[in-house]
Amino acid sequence: MVGRNFAIVNRMTQTIETPQTPSHDEYAIVATFSEQSLDKLALIQDQLSERLGDVIWLTPRAALHSTLMEIICDRDYGRTPRKQIFTDWHNTYSLAMSETLAEIKPFELDFTQLEVSQRAIIARLADSRAFNDIRAKILSNIDLPEGTKLPPDITHCSLARFSKPVDLESVLHKTEDVQVHFTQKITGFSLLKDLGPPTFDPKLIQSYSLSGTLIPIKSR
Repeated sequence: MVGRNFAIVNRMTQTIETPQTPSHDEYAIVATFSEQSLDKLALIQDQLSERLGDVIWLTPRAALHSTLMEIICDRDYGRTPRKQIFTDWHNTYSLAMSETLAEIKPFELDFTQLEVSQRAIIARLADSRAFNDIRAKILSNIDLPEGTKLPPDITHCSLARFSKPVDLESVLHKTEDVQVHFTQKITGFSLLKDLGPPTFDPKLIQSYSLSGTLIPIKSR
């Protein structure tokens, strides 16, 4: 069903507050959005804000993305600093990642659903096979750092998170008429550092193009 919320909730289920904890040396490979898609996402966010007010906080425009996979996530990696773990991984697998993604042809993502859960409100695809096939191909050629969680099996963009606990059924009711329907063409992926709070100002580490030509590395 196009553009409708879906969730299974129990009576008295509460949303879970997500504090804006600062990002620290977190790295992910993501698809970013065109200005046209960002405008459509912003319109959806405006509708959410009108209906929910200060119950939610919105992902800023500069940080809207769809995660292919995390490389260094928000976890304890032990004594070795996250930045060092990432540098070692990048030195080992940068070329393999580029070559793997260069074998993939550009494709389109059709965002058609709004999903409300206890932790977030997201725009998502009904069918995630495109991303999942790429994830499987990557993981057949590289290893993620020990401690990094495996990629999700959905394709989505996080639009908002909750700033306070409220009744989830009420949120579902208030957002039931919010529609999601847009298409984003994917011609490459970006390796970004620190997509989250407090600045929501991700740093580009490397760009990967699909179907042939490699984009030069941009390191920071």
